[in-house]
Amino acid sequence: MGGKGMGYKKREARAQHLEDASLSAWHRASSFSLTAPRIAVERFLTRHKLFDMILDLPGSIVEIGVQNGQGLMSFAHLSSILEPNNVQRRLYGFDTFGGVDGKMVGAKTYLEKAIGLFDEDRPLGQVQKVHLITGAAEVTIPAFLADNPHLMLSLLYLDSTSPNKGCPRFAIPSAGARWHAGFRSIEFSKSSSGK
Repeated sequence: MGGKGMGYKKREARAQHLEDASLSAWHRASSFSLTAPRIAVERFLTRHKLFDMILDLPGSIVEIGVQNGQGLMSFAHLSSILEPNNVQRRLYGFDTFGGVDGKMVGAKTYLEKAIGLFDEDRPLGQVQKVHLITGAAEVTIPAFLADNPHLMLSLLYLDSTSPNKGCPRFAIPSAGARWHAGFRSIEFSKSSSGK
């Protein structure tokens, strides 16, 4: 099997290692550096650097393309650790949650459970910090902005494999004096004229 990221055999070996019952499920979950592939740790560290850039900025974090929630929950954990009393910062995750090519269809249910567990294990957990917005970006983003004209943005994180026509709308009406944008990857394609 081809594709981006870790090869199929390496993924299978990593999955078998994660399922190994030599350690309890709790110990496997809390020892992520034992089970996570290098690229997952690398992405977490990148998100940490992005979070450091906005730590002193007011405003919410918006992620377009949540998928299974790894990025969104990384930012949520960083917020609860580095600014535990900041009840103003919210995290909004936009996704269809339909999965790419039918993969990851159950991710939203799993993520909702993870958000509940996160709220139980953080200071001021009674204040909802993470919000999921389900649907196509070109529909949900304009509706969200209309319903939340007060939104101040500190970080816009684009982690989507599909074009999101609504994403740039966040930049104009909701950006504060300073804010940052992060991209998982940027791909440029040539136009039909070759330019």
